[in-house]
Amino acid sequence: MRKALLSLAFVAGSFVAGAQTLPGLILNEVSQGPNVGAGQKEYFEFIVAGTPTCTVNTLDLRGWIIDDNNNWVAAGPSTGIATGAMRFANVANWAAVPYGSIILVYNDNDKNTSITLADDPTDANNDKVYVIPASSTMFERNTVAPTTASGSNFVYPTTNWVSGGDWNTVALRNAGDAIIIVKPSVRNTEYFSLGYAIGSGSTATVWVPDMDSDSDRFLSDGNYNQASSWLLGVATGIPATTAETPGAGNTAANAAWINGMRGPATGVTVDPISSTNGSTLCVGGTTTLSSTTAGGTWSSANNAVVSVNATTGVATGVTAGGPVTITYTVTSGGCTGTATYAITVVAAANAGTLSGGPSVCTGATTTFTTNGTAGGTWSSSNPAVATINPATGVATGVTAGNVTITYTVGSGACATSATAPLQVAAAPVLPAISGNPNICLGGTRTYTNGFAGGSWSSSTPANVSIDPATGVATGMAVGSSVLTYTASNGGCTSTVTYNVQTVALPSAGTLNVPATLCVGSTATFTSTVAGGAWSASPSGLLTVNATTGAATADNAGNATVTYTVTDVNGCAGTATAPVAISAAPVLQPTTGPSSVCVGATIQLTNPFQPNGAGTWSATPAGLVTLTPTLPAGGPHIVNVTALAPGVATITLTAGSGGCTSSVPFVLTINAVPVVAPVLGATNLCSGATVTVTNATPGGTWSSSNPAAATVNPTTGVVTGVATGTADIIYTVTGVGGCTGTNRATINVQTTPNPGANNGPATLCIGATATFTNALAGGTWSSSNTAIASINASTGVVTGVAAGGPVTITYTVTTNGCTGTSNSTLNVNAAPSIAPIANFPLCTGAGTTLTPSVAGGTWSSANTSVATVTNAGVVTGTGTGSAILTYTVTNGGCTATRNVTVTVTTMNAQLNASATTISAGQSVTLTPAFSGTGPFTISAWTPAPLFPNQAAATQTATPVATTTFSVTGSDANGCTATGTVTVVVNPLVTDDLYVPNYFTPNFDGRNDILYFYGSTVATLEFRIFNQWGELVFSTTDKSRGWDGTSGGKAQPVGVYMYVAKATLPNGQTRTLKGSINLIR
Repeated sequence: MRKALLSLAFVAGSFVAGAQTLPGLILNEVSQGPNVGAGQKEYFEFIVAGTPTCTVNTLDLRGWIIDDNNNWVAAGPSTGIATGAMRFANVANWAAVPYGSIILVYNDNDKNTSITLADDPTDANNDKVYVIPASSTMFERNTVAPTTASGSNFVYPTTNWVSGGDWNTVALRNAGDAIIIVKPSVRNTEYFSLGYAIGSGSTATVWVPDMDSDSDRFLSDGNYNQASSWLLGVATGIPATTAETPGAGNTAANAAWINGMRGPATGVTVDPISSTNGSTLCVGGTTTLSSTTAGGTWSSANNAVVSVNATTGVATGVTAGGPVTITYTVTSGGCTGTATYAITVVAAANAGTLSGGPSVCTGATTTFTTNGTAGGTWSSSNPAVATINPATGVATGVTAGNVTITYTVGSGACATSATAPLQVAAAPVLPAISGNPNICLGGTRTYTNGFAGGSWSSSTPANVSIDPATGVATGMAVGSSVLTYTASNGGCTSTVTYNVQTVALPSAGTLNVPATLCVGSTATFTSTVAGGAWSASPSGLLTVNATTGAATADNAGNATVTYTVTDVNGCAGTATAPVAISAAPVLQPTTGPSSVCVGATIQLTNPFQPNGAGTWSATPAGLVTLTPTLPAGGPHIVNVTALAPGVATITLTAGSGGCTSSVPFVLTINAVPVVAPVLGATNLCSGATVTVTNATPGGTWSSSNPAAATVNPTTGVVTGVATGTADIIYTVTGVGGCTGTNRATINVQTTPNPGANNGPATLCIGATATFTNALAGGTWSSSNTAIASINASTGVVTGVAAGGPVTITYTVTTNGCTGTSNSTLNVNAAPSIAPIANFPLCTGAGTTLTPSVAGGTWSSANTSVATVTNAGVVTGTGTGSAILTYTVTNGGCTATRNVTVTVTTMNAQLNASATTISAGQSVTLTPAFSGTGPFTISAWTPAPLFPNQAAATQTATPVATTTFSVTGSDANGCTATGTVTVVVNPLVTDDLYVPNYFTPNFDGRNDILYFYGSTVATLEFRIFNQWGELVFSTTDKSRGWDGTSGGKAQPVGVYMYVAKATLPNGQTRTLKGSINLIR
């Protein structure tokens, strides 16, 4: 297949040229490359043809297909088929390509040197020349041929297109081919085609007789449907390299044709529209529209809102709405231009009905509103009487009088207004407020004003409150306030204010009054503030002098003393104090024991009530402690605890308010004897005894817990009973029956009982066994470790020497108390087996073992390696090592002896330098042994061929197919035999042959190059061109080379072949040489 470049030029228009309806894609030039002797470096050049209109000067190239012959043009010496096709990709660059553009497509693997323009796939420099390599993603490729390709209604596929072009899909054949352009909307008919050397003028759009290599075919003017306009660069006397003009016009006439299609779309330009009254109209209003471009007509997009006179351009507002587009259209030379203007129609404004007023006081304000259209302006007819905010409608009275308020909304012809009256009145003049400005805290004052009918208010009611109608003010809290009097006249209000304050009451000072008094006692009351008056309540309890404060308690009860001080404002301050007046109670004697021992507690009782009114005390200090108890509703009770010997007085004191009575009680306290410490052991095992003693004579012994330990009351002998603790107490009695004690605590622990041991009665020398006991935590011991030793912790006993019996003892100690359990053990001797030496053995072989002590049994640890019978017969079963064990028992003691057998095997393999030879050839035989070396060869067969039976290798020349063998042995005496068969084939002759030239020119003679040979079983036949490229390959001996590669004829020249043939006897032959391709 030949590599090629492609150049396209496009023209657009509305006329028909030949069979093509423009605009469309037209071929402008195709080149077979410079004269380099191989006809390579092809390229195409296309034009987009068409004439610009008012609105169109571009063509959409997306999907246009370019191809070489697709088998539709088939007649002639060659089909020129290159599998597949290319098309313009669906990219934005191809959506609108200007008319007169040139598109040059070339094979970037074999670029023509006449192409000097840089790649420009998007016409970045706007020169309307596109330079694109065939592999660009601006193209797509498809290797699927069109359906019914050989007919006139071929159809290109719509699927299997992939990104990136491939020149191999469009490459030309020198002997004859065609260039086809297919429009995407008509994929079954060529839009334009140029055929040469194949087909005829009735088949392709343009047909020329030849297009040899090293030539260039180009369009010389714009008559692309006429064969006479297509010139051949060589045939016309123009060298191909001179005829090649990639990316430019081929001739002056061709360039003029291309340039004549270039240019912008021609149309009509309309100048902007102006309006005499702007872009907004009132309903019924008009404006005149105009443009400096004459000769046009006017139209409205919505005549229901804005109508316009088609000739004068006068627009009239019909109903509110918009904006509405007014269009001015001018037509010239078949092309139309327009200009637009937007108009909005608004309805006349509605000032509505005004609300507000109708009166206002001077200095006051009132707000006017309207129910009409918002956004208008407010005004006053006389700002000297009343002013008004033009935006908010807030009116302010200035002086008494009448004005008119006006509201205006809208502008120009759309403006309207509404009015409302406003009267301004004056407020009354009020006199000053009369009244005392000071009000006592909690008191009242009355305030007045000479103008009747008004109302009162206070700025700070928390300090001063006032009745709105009467003017009576009350002092609520110390502080100031402003009183306001408000009165109206004709709807206008005036106010007058008065500053007042609530003053604090005078202090009565701090009173010095006793909190309690007894009935019949006196006291003088005083205060830190002088000048006040004294009083007491309720009457009958306390008499007090109002001036001096001298007081006398008359009767029991609770009285309140009051002291009052009055200031210059008549405000009075008071202070009070409570006084509790009480009478002294009458007490009865205290009862209880008259004596007590030191450390003991007794209870004393006094019938005095009420409960809790009295207190207990004792003298002298340090003899007793007192703990009162208060039974509900009962008498006074105290618990007395003796601390030291002596006589104590216990006293009850009762009363209230300093009015008390008391009653004493005398108590004798006796000493307690001092007892010496108890001496003796503090720990004891159950069943054991211990004696305790005390240095103080005359006492007796007792146990606090006889269930744990008992004690003899006289001797002090203590006996352990069970686990637990017990206090052993020694008691001595003294004066007044007072007793003294001392004690010692005994801890009793239970003696453990291990029970019977578990273990053997006999043991072999060197053997071990384990003794156990159900009771954990003990230790083991042996009475004779020379015969049997035992681990103290684990109980594992080991036979040391024959003898016995030996006592095995288990000892358990818990909390110092020990228990034991004994067992007996005899030790016996085991039989002695002499050592047996390890030995080797071959697989399948056997031997017999005889131990020194008879009567035992044999076993194998790995029977897959060796087996053994109780008679000692050992047989090798597999390779490896196995431990054989002999076991014999005597007197209950068993002895074992191990021996290791190593089983080996020997393998032999006989290798031949060739297993298939021809008659008369020799073969070398080499053995390969595995096993335990060194190896010794003992025999070769057939023996007559091998005089030296011990040779390490042999060479033989068999006359017929022969089986050879070799036998050997290894270091362990194991033997093995290896064999090999050598096939001897008779000699075969061959007649292999490849011709040195052929002529693939379709004349039916020597057109195919074959590999010849009558004895060929298999074949590998390959042919290469002078650059080492593979052009033909086959393994079919009936297939030859027709001088083509990839469907393209290969050039005349020398080619190299390599052939490898296998003959029926397995022999191979390799042939190499050269071939001349001649046409």
